[in-house]
Amino acid sequence: MMAFFAGACGSLHPGAHHQPSAATDSYTEGKKLYDAGDFDGAETALRSAVAVNASHVQAHALLGSLYARTDRPQEAIRELEGVVNLDPANAQAYADLARLYQAQGMFEEALASALEAVKLSPGTERLYKLLGSVYLDKGDYDSAIRNYEKALELKPDSEWVYNDLGLAYLSAGKLDDAERQLRKAVAADPQLAVAHNNLGSVLARKGRLVEALASFRRALELDAHYQKAAQNVSDTEELLKRKARKKAKTGHTAVDKE
Repeated sequence: MMAFFAGACGSLHPGAHHQPSAATDSYTEGKKLYDAGDFDGAETALRSAVAVNASHVQAHALLGSLYARTDRPQEAIRELEGVVNLDPANAQAYADLARLYQAQGMFEEALASALEAVKLSPGTERLYKLLGSVYLDKGDYDSAIRNYEKALELKPDSEWVYNDLGLAYLSAGKLDDAERQLRKAVAADPQLAVAHNNLGSVLARKGRLVEALASFRRALELDAHYQKAAQNVSDTEELLKRKARKKAKTGHTAVDKE
């Protein structure tokens, strides 16, 4: 992790450590404004908090969340890197960092942070799910599968983990395993559009186009704005039409030869 320095978030004023109440008051106000959706006001208050006390972990962590929510990933990363330097046992900060790194395509950094989060909180299902998703993005499908399976041990019948495990199996080309997990996902939550879409992808890869089309259509019914599902419906319908035309043409040629 890069070293944290106070100048990134406000200078440490002389005597700042003797003003804990001022930092706490600013943080409390910033949290109140953040929860109310006033991000500009919250940022001002939180910056005041860390200017008074550069080691205020909660203020830095909330600034990181604020920057992430306002589409400033590099600033969010800087704040959270500061948090884990100030508080090395903060599993949540490592998890948040991993997600930010992952979104920026920084997969080695994401993996290191996710591994640290799991090390600090080994009994947490969502952290194994996070680690699985990082391995999936890195193309390490076996490791992704192992971590998703660990997540399921900790929290059975999790529709999202079934979905992600199915996607990992699909990426690894293990279609039967993928279908099995994705059917568990849609059974656990029949309203989960992404699982229906992913099941359709598996069925299409297995050549079962009619079943695939039904899954894609179901995904689109559940989420009318689901662009991937809409494209899959269109592509599969066209593929089925082509197959029907080819079949009809082949049948017509056979009749002519008679």
